[in-house]
Amino acid sequence: MIAGRLSLFKNIPQSISLWKKITLWSALLFIPLNVARMVYPDIAQGNKALLMPLDIAIPSICNFLFMGLLVGCFILLWYDKGNGYKFQRLFIPFGKMSLTNYITQSIIGITLFYGFGFNLYKSTGATACLFIAIIIFVVLLAASNLWLKKHRQGPLEWIWKKLTWIDFKNNKI
Repeated sequence: MIAGRLSLFKNIPQSISLWKKITLWSALLFIPLNVARMVYPDIAQGNKALLMPLDIAIPSICNFLFMGLLVGCFILLWYDKGNGYKFQRLFIPFGKMSLTNYITQSIIGITLFYGFGFNLYKSTGATACLFIAIIIFVVLLAASNLWLKKHRQGPLEWIWKKLTWIDFKNNKI
């Protein structure tokens, strides 16, 4: 909220410069701290007074720096050479049907991974799940594009809108 109020997401030179600095410094600081996170347990063997604070501080700082790196890269990718957010327009149909897509991907995921479906949780690793998620996303994005060519909003969004405007005082349901 604060970043939005400070106009940090606007496509202006000051904002772009700031996100480039955040991305660069996050990457430069993340790498040595992440290496330290992997090495310090071997160095501080048996020294619980040293190991305990390191177990809390270094992973937290690494996570924060990695988040800064990801957010910075994400925001810089959205900028399109001063022309705004052209790349983002690809995802507008998905967002217009966010409730429908959320429920649909949940049903697909349950069917694929739960025991009463295809039971894939037993045989798929993280990489396979990522590829399955990307495929589901691409299919839902294509379906959203097709649906929105003929309709203003998704089917569940339409139902939600109708339910929102029901007048319970005058109508008996």
